[in-house]
Amino acid sequence: MYKRIIIIVIFLLLVGCNSENNNQVKIEDYDGFRSEIQTKYIELDELVNQIEGELKFKDGEIALQKKEIDNLKKRIVTLESSIDMQHRDMNYVLNQDSYRAYTSELLNDIITELEDYSTIRGIITNYDEKNDFLEIDVLEYIAYYDEKRIEELGIDTDNELIISGAYIYNDPNDDRKYQLNDRLKIYLYQDGDPGEMVGSSNEDLISKMSETPNLSYTFHLVNDVVIRISEDFHN
Repeated sequence: MYKRIIIIVIFLLLVGCNSENNNQVKIEDYDGFRSEIQTKYIELDELVNQIEGELKFKDGEIALQKKEIDNLKKRIVTLESSIDMQHRDMNYVLNQDSYRAYTSELLNDIITELEDYSTIRGIITNYDEKNDFLEIDVLEYIAYYDEKRIEELGIDTDNELIISGAYIYNDPNDDRKYQLNDRLKIYLYQDGDPGEMVGSSNEDLISKMSETPNLSYTFHLVNDVVIRISEDFHN
């Protein structure tokens, strides 16, 4: 666009000079004048190219800055979304009835992924504190709707009680002995408050066994070594 305007201006100047000074300009002077005009045109053309180049450079800088700003905006939105999600998660955890219960469940979910982890439920028939081992009469809890397993074990559903949503089957031939881990942890229900389970000592466990010899427990094992004992609660 700029080139066209300059060419038109130069053309008008040339025409004006020729029309007004036709009688005064000689042929040889005209050739020199034309050469000078051509030189000026080249200079102006270079100037126009330079201006256009600078404009393109400025446009490129503006486009780059705009792209950087857009990227920053996207990062801000992403960070805000991530922070909101973390706040929601924290509020969810903190609003639970028991944060400790949440943590225990989480750790239990993690440890169950170990190939050598297992649990059994049963009654402690002997506790050898000196040699650190337990003898356990294993119990199997069969969900009241597990018709296949109920039929396999021949459970009399008309006469057997449903405890905590399950039938409890005691195989007379399934007694086991397990070693205790050095860092064994024991959790028993607090007296007078069956909803609160607290960490207990070996002496507490012995006392509980003597008071309620048929009380069942859940035993958490790794490599067939007991790492945790938790008292079962039935309703």
